[in-house]
Amino acid sequence: MQIEIAIPAKEEIFAKGIPLSIAAENESWYGRQLGTYIKDSGVYIHHANNIILYVGQTSKEGIWGNFNVRLRRECQLKAAGNSYLYQLLREQHPAVKTSLYNFGEVYSMFQGEIRDQLSHERLTLILEQFMIAAYQPRGNRR
Repeated sequence: MQIEIAIPAKEEIFAKGIPLSIAAENESWYGRQLGTYIKDSGVYIHHANNIILYVGQTSKEGIWGNFNVRLRRECQLKAAGNSYLYQLLREQHPAVKTSLYNFGEVYSMFQGEIRDQLSHERLTLILEQFMIAAYQPRGNRR
């Protein structure tokens, strides 16, 4: 069996980025900033100043369900528990952006006979790991 993956170039990731609020103590975090991706699942990439900070994924079958649920747990102090990732995102100036790739977009990055034998969730996990290996984000090194 053979599979090919075309991971997004850094330039594409940076161009696709949307501003991501990082909520401090007693501040609310609203998922509406994610636009049409709010209820989607897939791979996300946090970045600032043309540096990839973190690559993560969500899965409808997992406890982190969709982008809204997962990113709230990373970007709101109360939900994040002042984690290393929260601190990394909070210290970025100017603001952090995130690039979101839903299941359909992830699926289109794969070619080969095995693609149709794997679930969207599996393809998402594979893409996340390849992107972490390729870009070595600071937030994924812990």
